[in-house]
Amino acid sequence: AFMIGSILFGAIFNSFIYEMGHVLGAKTGGYEVRSVTILGFQWKKEEGKWHFGFGSFDGLAGETKIYPKENYTNKKGEKVEPSPYGYLWFGTLFIAIEIIAVMIFFGIFASKNLELIQDIAYFFLTEAMIGLMLLMYNILPFRLDTMTDGYRLTLVSNPKNKEAFNELMRVEQAVAEGKEVE
Repeated sequence: AFMIGSILFGAIFNSFIYEMGHVLGAKTGGYEVRSVTILGFQWKKEEGKWHFGFGSFDGLAGETKIYPKENYTNKKGEKVEPSPYGYLWFGTLFIAIEIIAVMIFFGIFASKNLELIQDIAYFFLTEAMIGLMLLMYNILPFRLDTMTDGYRLTLVSNPKNKEAFNELMRVEQAVAEGKEVE
């Protein structure tokens, strides 16, 4: 029961951390978030308000759908094209930071002679290993059963593909709003 609990906690917690990384990365890159789905639980923005429900997702444990902000400007006030790099890297960064923190925690507390503290340390170690597996799957630069962040990073490394990515996000948003797409 202890191991099953740590695995379930790891799946839920790491999925949440990963998608929150996507949300923060999208915001810093000049995107609006349309929806966030974590293990089937969905928060969707419709008509300026957030609604909770259930939904499907194209990913291992969740999906964050975004679209570029109109008239996005940099710090100098110049109009620029939004950059997907934060959206694609922040989930990985958040999981990596979590894994490092857990390894430090584990190193400090696993050697203690108190059984409860050792159990807690191993609980978090198991949780972090679930995060590592999620990270390894999602950073691979191949198209697997879904479009992983690693695969998208290889695509958007070309400036023309970055423009195409932003246009695809615009079109998906227009379709979601029921607009006519040219």
